[in-house]
Amino acid sequence: MQPFAVHSTTDTGAGPQTHTGDEFVFVQSGTVEVTVPGDVITLEQGDSRYFAATTPHRIRSISPERARLMVVVGERDEADHSPHDAPR
Repeated sequence: MQPFAVHSTTDTGAGPQTHTGDEFVFVQSGTVEVTVPGDVITLEQGDSRYFAATTPHRIRSISPERARLMVVVGERDEADHSPHDAPR
């Protein structure tokens, strides 16, 4: 697993991101919008989200100040077919 401290901006970038593994996002402060296919989720301080990182996703701050996130990316065991394979 690789943890990252992220200060999210309002810019969503060029397009959705995908990468290997699983991703866990925890909002330490502020509010973010997480976009995955078919869903836009608002996360506030103390909220979290877990999803397969192969799911196209975007995260942007929607609070007046840049949101602070703890993002943890972990490698996926290909034999694991857990219910977390689909975005939540």
